[in-house]
Amino acid sequence: MNKFRLKSLRAFQKINQIKKREDEKIGQNKYSARMLKKIFRAVAIIIFTLVIGGTGGIIIDRYGLPHLLVQFPELNRYEFLKNVNERTVTIEKTVETKISEDQATIEAIKKIMPSVVTATFSSKIKSDEPKNKDINFPASDEKIGFILTSDGIVISKTDRPLKKDETVRIKFQNNIILDAQWINFDRLTGIAVFKVNADNLPMVTFGDSDSLELGEKLIAANNKAIMDGLVSQFEFLVSDAEKNKTNAQKVILITKKLPDNFYGAPLINIKGEVVGISQGENLVIPINKIKEFIDKVLSEAI
Repeated sequence: MNKFRLKSLRAFQKINQIKKREDEKIGQNKYSARMLKKIFRAVAIIIFTLVIGGTGGIIIDRYGLPHLLVQFPELNRYEFLKNVNERTVTIEKTVETKISEDQATIEAIKKIMPSVVTATFSSKIKSDEPKNKDINFPASDEKIGFILTSDGIVISKTDRPLKKDETVRIKFQNNIILDAQWINFDRLTGIAVFKVNADNLPMVTFGDSDSLELGEKLIAANNKAIMDGLVSQFEFLVSDAEKNKTNAQKVILITKKLPDNFYGAPLINIKGEVVGISQGENLVIPINKIKEFIDKVLSEAI
């Protein structure tokens, strides 16, 4: 009798254990069902956000949705969620690149500005006063130029040789004004070369205009301000009477039209090297175009 009771008790305990395990499974299934319901609800909200806002959707898709779903262990078996925490966020790199480019632009401008000058052309005319007294024109013509050598060679885009009765004065960034001597003129590019009596001047550095690429940033500097633009095209200017491309002038086109007070201004790359000279509006003379002329002038001046 006692053995029968003992067996009955053990059987009853096993039945209770089995029932308990079944209850636990049912509880887990209910928990999983509740979690899945929450997941589907969250996904529905996120999909709605994606539809409403493209930008917001991109941000949530990249940074919100995966990190939300990865919190649920039931979804860890999906491959696309396994490495969520290992993804690389590139926002900081983008910001660093932008700051680096901006700083390079500032340094390039600091490098070129001391070398930019203003050339003022004056003429003498006869007045209507008695004795035909000579008087000077007011500053009637000003051109932007830049310092080529530390011992006083300056170039400017004048588009014409110096007139017989004209004088030239060069104004530097420190407001010092010196008389200049006309040296030479290049009829092809309209570049004139002058010499002032000075030493230790801040001269420019030439870059390679042939290495410029479409979309590259160029900065124009006159005596007071700067403007920038992107290289948009390389072109040959051909007059109606001259269709031979070998005699045409190669120019660079930029995306921004420069005002008249930038005519003849140097254009620099991000390194602060002069790669061109403004020819008005969005036209730029490549610096390689005038290097041969400049080398000739410098060799004759030695």
